[in-house]
Amino acid sequence: MNFIDERKRARLANPRFSVSPDEARIDALFAIYLLVAGGFWGTKGWERGRIASHPIVIHDLCGLPLFYSFSVYRGSKILGVIRTAATKLLGNPLVSVQITPSLWSLGKAKGELQSLLRRNYAHCDAKKPFLVCHNYPTVALAVEVAPRRGAPKLVLMNVASFNEIRLPTPSPEEFIGEVAYSLLARLSRARERYNPARWEIRHQRTVDVIRRRRALSPRRFFSIPPQMRAKKLMRIFSTAEFRIMGKTVDLEFCSHKHMWTDQGWDPAGWRTHRCFCRHPQEIDAVDCARAVSQMILCYWRYCYSQGEIAGIFGEGRQDLTGLNNVEDGLEKATAHCFDAVRHTSLISQNWNLFTTEIDARRPVIVDNGGHYFACAGYGEYGFADIPERKLLLYDPSASGTPVALAPFNPLIHNGAVTLTRRDSTHV
Repeated sequence: MNFIDERKRARLANPRFSVSPDEARIDALFAIYLLVAGGFWGTKGWERGRIASHPIVIHDLCGLPLFYSFSVYRGSKILGVIRTAATKLLGNPLVSVQITPSLWSLGKAKGELQSLLRRNYAHCDAKKPFLVCHNYPTVALAVEVAPRRGAPKLVLMNVASFNEIRLPTPSPEEFIGEVAYSLLARLSRARERYNPARWEIRHQRTVDVIRRRRALSPRRFFSIPPQMRAKKLMRIFSTAEFRIMGKTVDLEFCSHKHMWTDQGWDPAGWRTHRCFCRHPQEIDAVDCARAVSQMILCYWRYCYSQGEIAGIFGEGRQDLTGLNNVEDGLEKATAHCFDAVRHTSLISQNWNLFTTEIDARRPVIVDNGGHYFACAGYGEYGFADIPERKLLLYDPSASGTPVALAPFNPLIHNGAVTLTRRDSTHV
């Protein structure tokens, strides 16, 4: 099955767009440096761990490498996952920093794929399976099978639910859920020219800093006593060359300043209490938009199950969510006390949409064309003259990135839905 025009795929397969694992590892390590120096929530103690020497490669549905996935370890415990670009065509060296372990196991998924092939494709020859990002950021195992008669076909299996993804799926332009598309197919000709140069500039700046600041080289950094690494990073990144927000803005619904614990009244308790929380999809293939809507509604104290939200949206329990049903459904769920507004074709100038909404303590639904996130924070990290704008995203899918900090990327984040109380008494 073709997910991309063959001539376009041939252009994008040019070796000059490829990123080596060593280059990607430098970008992943630098992300840790920046986030630890900035005290970003969820990365405390990461400087005491290590990142994987060899990444997992995640491909685009057109077959080209898309991401490298580096696990962050402290001892045998996985602290989080860093995804970096495997192709310069993405524009950003850093794709996302997942501040939780993944909710799926590659080894277990491979075993389940073999069981699926024995059940459904016993008379076919199967090639070696590989990971694909079929609906950003969700991941599936893909394998090409060749029946004795007929053309070869691609088999996709969700790495978390182990369900086969039947191809072709409905269009991501009309539905939200388990839909499959090629992310690289969305690249315009202008971005094919612009993104590689952007990647080169940011990666080279990273390499130059690590060469100039010898303490940041992997060999030197990991020779520093673990308890001293965070202070060392804070001293290096406190200079005017870098931009790190003093805090990452994230949502507070209540006005608490303290928190009661088993040990008594904790004056610093507000630092660990979070008003916004992730709700996983109840049905992995169809509940993406409903789970994100549940997160937003729960924040505003409207409590519904995902099945109830499907009914409010006017959909069956096993149906995908129609793109045009979300705004009306959210307004019905709030008894029309809120206005839901869709914002399309997000570009870099629309960064103000996110900062304005989060500063006003309003979470935002982020639409990447086929999959929904909830945005509950933002931050700016990187070089002072070219800082990276990042969103704190909650992903309901177990095969995606549950809670992650990701650069604001118009290729990926191409729409949003805001929910605003009509009388504005929530402020």
